[in-house]
Parts: sequence; C-alpha cells; structure tokens
Amino acid sequence: MTNQCFISSYRGDFPWLQFCLRSLHKFSEGFLPPVISVSLEDAETARFIVQKCYPGAEVVIHPLPPPYTAAVQGFGMMRAMNSMMHADVFCPKADNIFLVGSDCLATRPFRGEDYVGKRGEPVVLMNSYEEIKRVHPDALPWRDGTAQILGFTPPCEYMRRLPSVFAAHTFYETRKYIADLHGKSFVSYWFDGYAAGQRGQSEANLLGAIAHRFTPNRYTFQLMDGVEQPPNALLQMWSHGGLDHKIDCHYLLDGHDVFGMKSRDAIVAVLGDCNSILPT
Repeated sequence: MTNQCFISSYRGDFPWLQFCLRSLHKFSEGFLPPVISVSLEDAETARFIVQKCYPGAEVVIHPLPPPYTAAVQGFGMMRAMNSMMHADVFCPKADNIFLVGSDCLATRPFRGEDYVGKRGEPVVLMNSYEEIKRVHPDALPWRDGTAQILGFTPPCEYMRRLPSVFAAHTFYETRKYIADLHGKSFVSYWFDGYAAGQRGQSEANLLGAIAHRFTPNRYTFQLMDGVEQPPNALLQMWSHGGLDHKIDCHYLLDGHDVFGMKSRDAIVAVLGDCNSILPT
C-alpha cells in the first residue's frame, strides 16, 4: 500500500506550511512526497517554500471555478475543502491519502503504518454524537451539514484527528454519491450550496460517513467514546491564532504536555528554530 500526504494551503497559512514541510521532511518515513494544493496566485510562493523545505514535494494548482472566483467571502475555505475532496486526482499513485493541515507539525517519526490496519486499510477514529454533545457541543453543526449534503444523518463524528486518512477510492465514491443524489456535478453543488448559505461542510465527515456506510470492510473504524486517543506523530496547532497563540490541546512532546505552550516554542523544540524563509 502506498501512502501520501495531501495539504491544501494558501498564502495566509504559508508561515505555518514552511514548518509543516520541514517537519515532514525530517520525520516522515515510507510516504510518497507530499502534494500541496494552492490557487494560481499562491503557486510561486508555494514552490519557493517547497524548494527550501521539502525538495521533491509537488505543488499543484487547483483554482476556484471561474463562476465563483470573487463571488462570496469564504470561497477560499471552500476551495481548500474542494481540493481535499479531489485529493485522489492529485495523488494518483497513492492507495491511502493522509489529509494534513498547514498548521500540523511532525514531532517524531511519522510512519504511515501507524495509521493503517494489518491489511493496509485506513484506521478512522470516530465518536458517537452522544459523546460529542457531552464534550464538544460546538461540533454538532458538522453533523447537520453532513446530513444535508448526504441525505442521511451519520451515526458518528469522523473529524477526530489530523492526519485524516482515507483510501483513494473513497474520494471518488463520495463525489459521485453527492453528484448523483443532487443531480448536478459535485463542484457545482459544492459551491452553489455555499453561495446559497449551506454550512457545515467537512471533508473528513463526508468521506468518513460514506466509507462507514458503504465500504466498512475496507476500513478499520475505532469508536473512541471514553477511550484515550492513540499516539499521534502530528501536533495540530491553530493557524488563525498566529505563532504566539498558546496551544490549547493536550499533546506530549518529549514527555511534556504542550498545553499552554506558544506554537513557536513547540516549533523551536522540534526543529531547532522558528526562522521564516518566506520571501518579502
């Protein structure tokens, strides 16, 4: 089984992307080189970052479709998610695709084998919505948005960690299911729905719900209610908070919990510095 990381990014997250790629270059093992999807206007800077931080990674251009380029504020986020929903197109050699955020940092050896089962099938973590309501009620809109798009209410929340790992075939199957259900192309439905006020789209929940309902035998699904999450080589920070934002999740780095640590200090602890290489 071949594994590949896919990152959908943009210029606002490039201060984070540079460190993400440096950490992947340092720690990832057994992966195809990562693929970074950006819009046309961000491609030159993205290629510069790749050259400096992860030579061999690939930058692909996936723009907004012309009717939507300047239509509604927030379409940049929808471009990013639409790109993730097409990750199989940009990672044609991958059996399993690891969705990674620009604000993720590999802190130790990052191996694909730690996120798949004995057959090489992706392991998807999930929580029941009873558990979600107890610990994180703000996540319920993701359930409702997923139900609106798929026509059924998923039994679980699948957006439980980054990387989110899905088999390549699930991306196509999910797009086809949505297009067939709504009688229009996936891309048209995706952006038209957002323009009309539809919210709650989440790539991990859409992909997880389709995989769980239609191809569960090609995955391992782990219910995490009341269970501690397995170790994760990726620390997810929060790009919107900036590099001086204090990390608000519990994660062990060299045996110490990073909760309350500044993001830049975690980067220094892992990479030795937090010096930007972005062109001015």
